[in-house]
Amino acid sequence: MELVGVIDRGGEPWALLRVQGTVQAARTGQRLGVQGGTIERIEEHAVTTVEASRDAHGRAVSVTSTLHLKGPHP
Repeated sequence: MELVGVIDRGGEPWALLRVQGTVQAARTGQRLGVQGGTIERIEEHAVTTVEASRDAHGRAVSVTSTLHLKGPHP
């Protein structure tokens, strides 16, 4: 998955994500990915997701990841 852009739709930021060659629009709170991650925050050049996972002891943990927009930014 790759962040390819961020757009404004009615005052709400939407992330443009390339997934397996297809660009899809997604908003905050939307679930994505096979691990059931959720978009937590969309900023001008980054998207933060949170995913439920298990640690080495089998305990439930949340894993936060950030996708950054590649290339030069104005």
